[in-house]
Amino acid sequence: MRKIIVEGGKLLEGDIYVQGSKNSSLGVIVASLLCKERVVIQNVAKIQDVLDLLDILKTLNVKVEYIANVVIIDSRNITYNKLTNQLVKNFRASYYFMGIMLSLFNKCEIYSPGGCNLGDRPIDMHLDAFSSLGVEITCREDVYYMKAKKCLNNKIRFRQKSVGATINTLLYVSSLNKEIVLDNISIEPEVMQVIETLRLMGVEIYVDNDSCKVIGRNNKHGFMISIIPDRIEAGTYALIAAAVGSKVKIHQINIDHLSYLLDLFNLMNVKYEFTKNSLTVYQSDDLRGVEIETSPYPGFPTDLQQPLTSLLIKANGRSSIKENIYKDRTAHIVELNKMGADIKIDNNTYYIEGNKKLHGANLSGKDLRGGASLVLASLLCEERCVIEGLKYIERGYFNLIDNLNRLGANIRIYEED
Repeated sequence: MRKIIVEGGKLLEGDIYVQGSKNSSLGVIVASLLCKERVVIQNVAKIQDVLDLLDILKTLNVKVEYIANVVIIDSRNITYNKLTNQLVKNFRASYYFMGIMLSLFNKCEIYSPGGCNLGDRPIDMHLDAFSSLGVEITCREDVYYMKAKKCLNNKIRFRQKSVGATINTLLYVSSLNKEIVLDNISIEPEVMQVIETLRLMGVEIYVDNDSCKVIGRNNKHGFMISIIPDRIEAGTYALIAAAVGSKVKIHQINIDHLSYLLDLFNLMNVKYEFTKNSLTVYQSDDLRGVEIETSPYPGFPTDLQQPLTSLLIKANGRSSIKENIYKDRTAHIVELNKMGADIKIDNNTYYIEGNKKLHGANLSGKDLRGGASLVLASLLCEERCVIEGLKYIERGYFNLIDNLNRLGANIRIYEED
């Protein structure tokens, strides 16, 4: 077991460079399977989720090359296979293969998706959309059996916004030879890049606010695309900089995707300046508490809720975060309270008493963003902290520990039998 040892209490200073978006990479890579020509995808971060996805592609007889940050995919000889191995079961975004396999082979047999344990994360909106489009679905022993039949419906309305359900449905309808309208879609930048990818392949997609019209086609052509910057990685580094930074400049971002973060910083009295492609965060000791809630883009993202919770321990006054997306995204709170934080949970709202001094502790990160929140809290603490769960952090952050050490942190990794 690999653990992280953090010697906190140090001010960080320097430059950090953001990688390509994890969530966008996963959607674009899977979407590329619909094309029977060579595809080049640039700016793909070498994180564990991407590596796991590429391993799944190889089980479908897809040729994959990964050189530097460029992924080259050739799916001309893709073959149908059951997606019922352990790798698929542990990989949350494996549900995208439902849309892909139905689109290519009119059938799919796949494990129910896994991933980080964030409480109840049903895929019922995915299944409801497929069912409305004529797909027969049964589930036995945690395996979904799906078969595409004649599509009689030409309009789907999602009952709530869902990135996964929006992308999954787009992957399927992009090959139907009819016009399909999707209402109440997610409009996250990652969804919009998947839409851009499908357009590059020749699919006609017209977006109007949170609705889109899709005119699919069977023959799709190759393309080249560069993955957008990871706004969640950028936000995580920005929150760390607000907590323990002297002057940290975050490069290779798209500031247009981070308006919710700037709004938060204005409320909290964080000192910053920005350009189109960079954000500089300065030492901010007089932080104010805030009341905030997570919501779909362009609102404050649930994936930054956990690091923000750690930052608010330093802020003055009482803060609250209402979690509207994943109701059980609370594992980090137990760990933070071990360190001396005072956080209470009531009806999916977290109440954080600010200006608390943290002490060292043995901590356990149970999920990707929760692990990052414990790193942030440990940097705030002036004592040693030991964190389990590095494997979760590596699912979504490339070289997080090395990057923080280059800014002046004192973090090391050790392996324990």
